[in-house]
Amino acid sequence: MDKFCCSLLKRKYPEVPNLGDVTAVTQEQVEAVGPVDVAIFGSPCQDLSVAGKRAGLAGERSGLFFDAMRIVRWSRARYALWENVPGAFSSNAGADFALVLGEMAGIRVD
Repeated sequence: MDKFCCSLLKRKYPEVPNLGDVTAVTQEQVEAVGPVDVAIFGSPCQDLSVAGKRAGLAGERSGLFFDAMRIVRWSRARYALWENVPGAFSSNAGADFALVLGEMAGIRVD
């Protein structure tokens, strides 16, 4: 949890709740927020970036994408926006981005 980012959220968008560590958020917490129109999130980019070791979505950091998607599904958001680096397109020869699209569309991609 980045303290600066948390304080920025609180200052700029005081009405937006901070549910804490994405790996520990529960379905009950998400449902208590109420209706969600747009879920905007980013997952750590180190494993996807061309500047990194290219572990992809299987990497420990960028794999947090799946935790975020769990929360998006629980929220029943009408729209979801994922922010990341250009390397996300080429990670794992494009298979990681196909997986992202599949997760966001609710389909299985092999």
